[in-house]
Amino acid sequence: MKKLDGKVAIVTGGASGIGRATAELYAEHGATVVIADFRKDVADQTASAICSKGGVAVPFRVDVADGDSVSLLVDETEKQFGALHIMTANAGASGGLGAIHELDIDQWRPSFDVLFFGVLYSFKYAIPAILRSGGGSMTTTGSIAANIGLPYVSNYCAAKAGVLGLVRSIASEQLGRIRVNAVAPGETRTDLPISSARWAKELNGDGAVAQAAPPTSLKRWGREADPMEIAAVHLFLASDDASFITGQNIVADGGKSIQPIAGTTPGN
Repeated sequence: MKKLDGKVAIVTGGASGIGRATAELYAEHGATVVIADFRKDVADQTASAICSKGGVAVPFRVDVADGDSVSLLVDETEKQFGALHIMTANAGASGGLGAIHELDIDQWRPSFDVLFFGVLYSFKYAIPAILRSGGGSMTTTGSIAANIGLPYVSNYCAAKAGVLGLVRSIASEQLGRIRVNAVAPGETRTDLPISSARWAKELNGDGAVAQAAPPTSLKRWGREADPMEIAAVHLFLASDDASFITGQNIVADGGKSIQPIAGTTPGN
């Protein structure tokens, strides 16, 4: 049974990683998907791959840090397909690694421009279109970094935490019309320049940050998630299966956030 038959969806950061997996899954379940990404060539490839499997997908170059670019994305989607039912704000970015007092303010801007304002713009401009389509769902890819204090990525943690405030506030404004939720992954295989895997490697003694970091880090964390495992949560939240769920932050981290950090357990 296709869960999104007849729906039109936008996935930002949809060209690769979690975004690509989500776009593929949406298309598999009957949605028309707009692959919105800063890298148009990669978005082209992703859209072509989806279409080759019988899905419907089109690429669109967008800069989610630019409100006008996001507004145009939504306008063009509505013009071409006549509706918008689902917005998945997934685009990611990474700032600098380091202790907060050592990070230059400019190392905070990529995190907030893309991770916070990118979600704000995506939701802000999608809401009127989704309402015109009779309601729908908005999701965003958050992070367990919003729930637990991770060292040396304060910029990333703060941006992701701010997004949770957006999700809850917008969900309360749109009760009964648009459901708004976040998905909080743990380590996931992606192509971000500073991924959680690279961050863990740094803290484990193989990088510059390790020189200032405590020896207890993420060595006890398990495997990385496959992007499709996170996409499956987005699909659930976008579908009618989640018709009574809004304003929530669904953690999908393989239990990592409930495990004590190595070195903090009794006897260590």
